Amino acid sequence: MKPEFTFHNLQHTLNVMDAASQLSVLEKVSDKEKEIVRLAALFHDTGFTRVYNFHEDESIHIASTYLTKYGYPKEDMEQVVKCIQSTKRGAEAQSKLEMIIQDADMAHLASEHYFSLLPALRKELKVLQDQDFTDEEWFKQNLDFLLSHSYKTDSAKMLWDESKKKCSSQ
Repeated sequence: MKPEFTFHNLQHTLNVMDAASQLSVLEKVSDKEKEIVRLAALFHDTGFTRVYNFHEDESIHIASTYLTKYGYPKEDMEQVVKCIQSTKRGAEAQSKLEMIIQDADMAHLASEHYFSLLPALRKELKVLQDQDFTDEEWFKQNLDFLLSHSYKTDSAKMLWDESKKKCSSQ
């Protein structure tokens, strides 16, 4: 990825995959479903390599092309695609797997490093989207997002709700 991707980069992808793996175990999904969620986590932001806005559509194209090339079963690939689609901002989860990937993608909201991640996201938005925020606007936008966000799975709520509340009260 380009160095301009200071937030949506390999580390973010690996963090999402780790969180998805953790939630998959706690949510007691099957081994096949764990594989589907991990694949979705690995591919969910690959579309950023081609386009910033609506990158999920490109991520789906990349995942489908790759998984087809290696003979991944069509019915499983359809679930991977649905999981990636569910990472679009504002999407409603339609399955437990989609809930897991959505929660994993937002695990950073409860991270003790949350505030140290924000400058990277702000820089990425400035460089790649020409979005410039005053400090007050940036703080308000992030606080509003934190306060409006809710984890979907019981496991994510158990693991991260308390930490996320601490972040929003700082």
